[in-house]
Order: sequence, then structure tokens, then C-alpha cells
Amino acid sequence: MAAAFPRVLRDPIADTNTLLIGGGPGISAARLEAVATELPFDLRPIALAAAARLAPRCRRRGVHRDHAPVEWLIDDSLLEYAGG
Repeated sequence: MAAAFPRVLRDPIADTNTLLIGGGPGISAARLEAVATELPFDLRPIALAAAARLAPRCRRRGVHRDHAPVEWLIDDSLLEYAGG
């Protein structure tokens, strides 16, 4: 993502799940917090909670992979269906 976007942030939305966010140089937790008041009322607390979680991307090299077993099961079933 860092090769395609000037700035990459991560949102560790759960202990076992992290959302990567790519965008322009202006994306930040502070900006999300600042514009939260412009969002529909029901979305404001969600945006503020996300802003509190946002952090810089991990700097380690390599590719983040999805290791969720459910993804493997879905992939296997799609391949079985396509080959079938």
C-alpha cells in the first residue's frame, strides 16, 4: 500500500483484525476527529472511536497476509466450484 499511497495508517479494530487505510498526505487521526462533527449524528461516535485507534503503519518489511481459516475455506470452495 505504501507504494501506491503517500500515507498508510492502521486501525486495529479488534485483537485479531487490523484495517489498513491508504490515502493522501492529509489523512490523520486528528483530521478524522476534526470532521466528525460534520458527519451524521449516529456516525460521530464511530468516527471518534476510529480516530482514537488510528496509528502509523507497521514498518516491518513483507506482506501482510490474511490467515483467517474462513478465508481458506471460501477460497477452497470457489476453486472446487470453478474446477467442477
